[in-house]
Amino acid sequence: MSETNTEGSHPAQKYTDNEIAQAVQRAQKELGAPAVGSNAAHEQLDYSKKQTRERLEEVTETGLLGRYDTGNGYIYWVPEDDLKSGEVGVLALEEEATPDLDSIAAGEFSEEKAREIAKFHFGYTPQSFYQRLKSQTQDYMQIGEFAFVFGLGGLLLQGGFPFEYPDWLISILAVLFLIGLVFVLIPGSVAALTIILQKGVERGWLNEEPLENGFRA
Repeated sequence: MSETNTEGSHPAQKYTDNEIAQAVQRAQKELGAPAVGSNAAHEQLDYSKKQTRERLEEVTETGLLGRYDTGNGYIYWVPEDDLKSGEVGVLALEEEATPDLDSIAAGEFSEEKAREIAKFHFGYTPQSFYQRLKSQTQDYMQIGEFAFVFGLGGLLLQGGFPFEYPDWLISILAVLFLIGLVFVLIPGSVAALTIILQKGVERGWLNEEPLENGFRA
């Protein structure tokens, strides 16, 4: 690893490029991981998290670090021997290679291995189209449940008051009840359907991204 000293070029650079790379290397060794996120490097440096990310980007451009965009954040490593430095894309490995996190070469990632590293460091788990759709429908169901309970509850409680509801209030409660019912039944049915379709994805019958790759696997 060659010494590259850019200290003093701006206030955030308390450390030379080489010292930044050494901090990443220490984080790798402490975690026993082939690559680490910016938070792990941040713990090794007297920088804010923003300054750490900026310096990691700068040092990557010098070739002292390798970097990979997981889709949920960057991971970094110190290149050794013939391993890649700089910005690295997804490179396919041999089909018989097994996704053992501890044995991943820090410069060559299949997409599956890159996702595994991202999950290990960031808790990132990519979702299929059906899983994303289910999550969205649940948001609508929560709105529907609120409207349904508020509307129905208001209608049921009107007999418990010593005065009658005005017609306009009864109309509002009735509309809330109906809207809530629609927002519970339709998204609820879609959510149930997505569960079934996701089972088809897990069994290899359906594509996890039907809008891009077609419905059938």
